[in-house]
Amino acid sequence: MKTAFALLGALIVGATLGYLLKPGTPATDPAPAPASSQDRAKHLKAKATGDRIEIIEVPGKALAQPAAPAIPKPEDIISQLTELQIDDERTPRRAVYHLERLVDLADAALPAISAFMAKDEDKAFTTQSIAPKKPAPDKGGKGGKGRAGSGRSWNYFRPYPAVQTALPETLRLGLLETITNIGTPAAEALLLEVLDTTGRGVEVAYLELALQKISPDQHVEKILAVTRELLAIAPDANTEAALTVDRRARGYLYAILVKYKDHVFVPTAQKLLVRADGTLDGHVLGYLRRVLGADAIPILQTAINDNRITDDVALYAVRDAVLHYIGESPAADALLLQTVRDGLARQEENGRLNWGVMKLPLQALYRNLGEQSADSLRARQRLVQQIRDEHDNQSLSDGLVKLDVQLEAALAERTGEGAPDK
Repeated sequence: MKTAFALLGALIVGATLGYLLKPGTPATDPAPAPASSQDRAKHLKAKATGDRIEIIEVPGKALAQPAAPAIPKPEDIISQLTELQIDDERTPRRAVYHLERLVDLADAALPAISAFMAKDEDKAFTTQSIAPKKPAPDKGGKGGKGRAGSGRSWNYFRPYPAVQTALPETLRLGLLETITNIGTPAAEALLLEVLDTTGRGVEVAYLELALQKISPDQHVEKILAVTRELLAIAPDANTEAALTVDRRARGYLYAILVKYKDHVFVPTAQKLLVRADGTLDGHVLGYLRRVLGADAIPILQTAINDNRITDDVALYAVRDAVLHYIGESPAADALLLQTVRDGLARQEENGRLNWGVMKLPLQALYRNLGEQSADSLRARQRLVQQIRDEHDNQSLSDGLVKLDVQLEAALAERTGEGAPDK
């Protein structure tokens, strides 16, 4: 009996050991490392793709979804824009941020923008937009012989101002840019509404760019009509409260007329060229020359003969406008020769040549040689020769020889005949 129990116990122990030691049966390591590099690669791939990862699901409440952000009200955004401080260096960036938020709202922002534009209020974004408290006085002409109004004459020599599009200088200009970027039919209608009501030259300049961007060439006549109206009745703002952009209002408007070569305003501009006090309007002078070309010379000759003009800068400017057309107009050629005679008459006897008084005619002869036609270059050569024949000033003659060499080189380049022998 004892023997039977012993045998039974031995069988149980043997069976247990056999099971534990059976090949492929896990003992202490549930995932032994692969023996070969190939097996290891498969093992790592399985881990990377999650084939050996067991997903455990735990019952519980679903996670709450975050609430959708509230849509900003355009009125609140505009209010934030009006609260920006001009002396804060971050104001330009924050202004752009708020304006772009309005763009994102698209047509929904237009009623609030329209309401603000109707208030006829504005706010500068940069200190550069604020004009000096006291307008800068007009400077006299050359040699102290100028008079009040020379500043207006100098406008002839300056380029017309261009609107700043990189960063809006004021809130209203920023809102006009915002409307443009929205670009929908409703936005276009609002731009036209502002065009009908604005009295600011800079806004007309912005609106010209905006409407051309949205609807090219569809509103040009309307833009030109508003431009002419403002130029006929509204001078540049010149009060202490005026923004810098409003000091340049007429420059913006004349730039539009020049861009489209508008002839309709010519009769009005002719009346505005010389003011009652004898001051010359440089903006008007530049417009007439650029739009009419040589056809402006009769108008300009009237100004030259106007005894009310005594400012040296004004006299220089109007003569320069005529002398743009030497070689094209007999009147311009005659003025050039007369200017040379006047300059030589002002020379001190037996003194060195005063080239300052000769600057105007020589500058005209040298101007844009590479852009002239062959006929124009030959006409200039004839003028140079006539000056040399009339006057025996050696310094002037030497200078004209150098000029003649450049004229000949420009003519050779134009006609393709090769450069002259030196």
